[in-house]
Amino acid sequence: MSEKKQPKRYKTRFIQVNFRALVARTGKDAGTEASPEEIEAAGKGQSAGLIERPANDYAALKLTGEIFESLNEMLHCIAANDVKVVELLANVSKVFLNPNAKFILTTGVIAPLPQEPEDLEKLQHLERTLDAAMKAPEIVDNPSKKRLLEEVQSAMKSCTTLRLYTLGYVYHVVGHNVSIDEKDSTTLLQQLLERGMVHPDEVTEIVDQLRALGKARLTVRDITHTLQYRMLVTQDGRIASMRLMMAGGVYQKPVTEAKPEAIDYLILGLMNEVYNCLCERHDLAKSKDLPLMELLRDLNRIFLGVEKKLSTLDRSDIDRLLGAIELLMQIPEIANDPDKVRILRKVMAILKQHKALPQDELSNVNHSLGGKVTFTNEHLPSVLKGLKDQRVIHPEEVPLLTNQIREKRLEEISIMELVQTIGPELVLANDGRVATKRALVTAQPPAAVEVRKPAADYATVKLLGELYQALNEIPDIIKTYEDRQLVSVLQQLSSVFLKPETRTSLESDKSRVIGHLLKALTKGQSLFLSELADVFNALGATVTVSGKNLQRFLQKLYERGVIHQHQVTTLINQLTGKAEVTMQDICHCILPLLMVSSEERVTMAAAPAAVPKVKVAFAKVPQVSVDYRQTKMTGELYSALQEIPEAVQRQHHPLVQIMDSVNLVFMTTGLRLPLVLGQVTDLFQGPEDRQNIQKLEKALKAAGDSPEISKDAEQMGIIGRMSEAIQKEKTLLLNLLEEAFLVLGREIRITQKFIPLMLEKLFYRGLIHRDDVAVLLAMLKIPPSGMRVGDNSMPLPTPEQPVVDYGTLKLMGELCETMYRFRPALRENDKQWVELFRGVNQLLLQSRYRDALEFDVVEHLTVRAAKGIQDLCSLLKAVQQNPAPLERLSTLPRIPSHVIPCFGCRYQLSTNEH
Repeated sequence: MSEKKQPKRYKTRFIQVNFRALVARTGKDAGTEASPEEIEAAGKGQSAGLIERPANDYAALKLTGEIFESLNEMLHCIAANDVKVVELLANVSKVFLNPNAKFILTTGVIAPLPQEPEDLEKLQHLERTLDAAMKAPEIVDNPSKKRLLEEVQSAMKSCTTLRLYTLGYVYHVVGHNVSIDEKDSTTLLQQLLERGMVHPDEVTEIVDQLRALGKARLTVRDITHTLQYRMLVTQDGRIASMRLMMAGGVYQKPVTEAKPEAIDYLILGLMNEVYNCLCERHDLAKSKDLPLMELLRDLNRIFLGVEKKLSTLDRSDIDRLLGAIELLMQIPEIANDPDKVRILRKVMAILKQHKALPQDELSNVNHSLGGKVTFTNEHLPSVLKGLKDQRVIHPEEVPLLTNQIREKRLEEISIMELVQTIGPELVLANDGRVATKRALVTAQPPAAVEVRKPAADYATVKLLGELYQALNEIPDIIKTYEDRQLVSVLQQLSSVFLKPETRTSLESDKSRVIGHLLKALTKGQSLFLSELADVFNALGATVTVSGKNLQRFLQKLYERGVIHQHQVTTLINQLTGKAEVTMQDICHCILPLLMVSSEERVTMAAAPAAVPKVKVAFAKVPQVSVDYRQTKMTGELYSALQEIPEAVQRQHHPLVQIMDSVNLVFMTTGLRLPLVLGQVTDLFQGPEDRQNIQKLEKALKAAGDSPEISKDAEQMGIIGRMSEAIQKEKTLLLNLLEEAFLVLGREIRITQKFIPLMLEKLFYRGLIHRDDVAVLLAMLKIPPSGMRVGDNSMPLPTPEQPVVDYGTLKLMGELCETMYRFRPALRENDKQWVELFRGVNQLLLQSRYRDALEFDVVEHLTVRAAKGIQDLCSLLKAVQQNPAPLERLSTLPRIPSHVIPCFGCRYQLSTNEH
């Protein structure tokens, strides 16, 4: 029987087809060419809206998760009903889109979640937010959302991963309606920049693309679709833009040294005292403002000046603050004000994230909310009386302040108006409170005559203990139950602490100082400078160095850079003859030459033998300061050009206005040192400075809206950097300012026609000498096409900075004193000026006014200075009546700016400032 022929079997082969490549090559999946109708339909489809379907690839989902995590850091920009959704989806991203689980997610298998300690904390946080979300009405009433969240909850309880398509549906369904205002897109991009996802240079480009969508509010889907084509997935599971990866890896936010925020503690302290006064007297303020002031008072009590984490504070206080903010937002006056609601939401977001309220944010809350609270003019005396009772102002200052405020004829007085009137006289006391200088120096505390200092000797304290022990044995003679309880406590204190064997430690200052030090360390607080000196003096009073070991000790100080090598022998000679040398003895020898270096270390001033080394160091100074002086001169040129609008073409007016404001904001005299040293510091926040900053913000916004400027990517990049610096209230580096003047002013040119007017403006601004005008007119031969304003080839002198440090001014004053002794050898016109400057030195440059001059504080002259004031006034009148010396001022030869510092480098201020 013949075998049945078996059918031929063919081996099954799997062929992978790149569908996208096929469609791109042929136009259709069947492989035929596309017809004209299909091409036209494809063009319409490309211009249509986004296809609303969930993303299911790792890159898109990871990008969506990063966006929700960034939105969670800026909850003040999110609608109130979307806050919980953003928190939930951000936690979902942290747990289920962990970069360590990239391989598991891309292969589509279910595996256990990573079990690192930080991952467990994220899981616990997700559990709390998920439980709260499951109870929300919008989730309970929506079956789709409820089913998806139940699936997430099931995976969370089993600690397993979710598939990508499931996560895509979670983000698509639950976070479908989350959106932000188009104006907040810049803030979102800054968050993504700090998270290391985009390159700094492409932030402005992405913001422009988002604005080009033409939507008032942007959904997460819009943002994801705009950014998705830029993103690449790294090998470790993170995502970053292609440009950032090509630039050398993931962008890392530069780590800078933490610096205290530049806020005015005096103003905030005074505002807090006003809150206390108004809250104690409910009849002074409006009833609707009382909850707001109580909240601000509690915020200042907890966070003002406190340098510690939120976890170290009382949690009940934080819960009470959150409850007070929620109640405050329900008041109609607050709920209808979007600015106040935004500020309060930001504070709530910071507190909910277990973070301490930053000092700059606290200052913003006080100025934005508390500064607008008002009270009537009739209650002004009561408010000032309350401040007097709180020892903020002196009793004799009350009538003066009342007249100053009432001269403004205001029906209602704001807290900010009151603070601005009292603020210039405020100082900070050693105990941390604020008060006027007169109240701090002359005012006595309430009932000062009745208060007596407690006895500090052992015998008196022991006697008090015996009294309370005797009183505790006959409790029936004590009137109230509370007093009997107090007597019992004092008796127990006496029996525990007042023992004969503890007398020595109780009488010692060391125990007191150590106890105070332990108390400060336990509370996490710092000590005042006087308290630290007390610690060193009390604990180190008995510490000595023998005479034979003195040289080894001084050699160690030399190795630490405190003294110079040649000063070791000098100090040994000064301390010779003492068998035991204390630390105080060595301090007294070092103090006259003590100084603080630029690295905040103490060292002794160099002796005359070390002067050649100083000269070598000074030889390098011009090399650093030339760039600053040239840049400053360019800024002054643009400020002068701003006053001559006809000299600039109309399309260049916004750029000139920007550079004029840059000169006023970023290149002030007080910022010279950080600019020269290449440091970034805080911008000044005085009233005039704020006006200049607001002026620069408006100019930058107008330039960004200009069609000509918006097309220039380089100029828009400079404008973006300036806007970012203003938002952070930080300065720019000197090289960035040079680049800004170069890029923004490359098309701005000035012709020969306007050169005389320009030089006249520079003369009135004090930048050039009167005799230089004619010389510069002869030297400046500008071609017909004009010359750029910031061109280094222009032979203009660079501005010299005025002398502002006390040491150099005092040296100049002492030079005038010396010249006055040789006045017979002076010319008649010069005698008058030397006498005038000598009078200024004797009256206004006294050592007692050093702090006031250095910290720009107006100090009252003493009664003894009456004769000096009369003499100086007579000298000033004589100078005004004689015009010859005034005319000679413009022709006097000027001392170059580098001469005074080089001459003054040999001199150091001693302890009596002479």
